[in-house]
Amino acid sequence: MLRQIQRKELDVVISSYEKIRAAIAQLSSVEIFYLVLDEGHRIKNAKSKVTLNIKQLKAERKLVLTGTPL
Repeated sequence: MLRQIQRKELDVVISSYEKIRAAIAQLSSVEIFYLVLDEGHRIKNAKSKVTLNIKQLKAERKLVLTGTPL
């Protein structure tokens, strides 16, 4: 699990999709400056839980990396 977040803003968060899903209540109240997602194919299904969780995150800039055609 992620360490307790004391700040309202974070520059960068490095985590896995599973850990984000486990800590979504904590992370959804924090503003992230830059959100970089690897393995973009994991959020291809708009109705999946992982995609819905990622969409809850507040980020000023978002970048999705993938080697799989979307």
